[in-house]
Amino acid sequence: MMKPFTFKLQRPLDLKEKEEAHLKSELQRQRNRVEDCQRMIEENKQAMTEALIECKKMQEPYFDVSQRLLFPYYWHRLQETEAELHQQLAQEQEKEQALQEQLMKTMRDRKVLEKLRDKHLTAYKKEALREEQIILDEIALNRFMAKDKGE
Repeated sequence: MMKPFTFKLQRPLDLKEKEEAHLKSELQRQRNRVEDCQRMIEENKQAMTEALIECKKMQEPYFDVSQRLLFPYYWHRLQETEAELHQQLAQEQEKEQALQEQLMKTMRDRKVLEKLRDKHLTAYKKEALREEQIILDEIALNRFMAKDKGE
């Protein structure tokens, strides 16, 4: 009888599967961070649009002088915020790209190990069938020989 099939690289395969699952969840979290950055950029653009509308209102005959004096500072701060957000978005997208590449590499490694396992399993089954056929041939030969002696 053959011993049961064991794949010597099963532990590394299991680790690759766990690593892949971890990277997938990490990639999803990173994509959420990218989406958050994009949402914040949109919110900042909306604030800038609203500020321009308010600026046009300040040009009317009745306006608040303090608001008109503070507007350039507010506008400058909105522009700085936009630049910071775009820089943050670029960094988050770089992290996302790196995670995606790492995930792809891990997936390739896992698939290679799975193909190797399948190849070993196929060879194991082939060998088991060969041994089973040898046993069946031996049984048939013994029966034939026993019948031949009996006659």
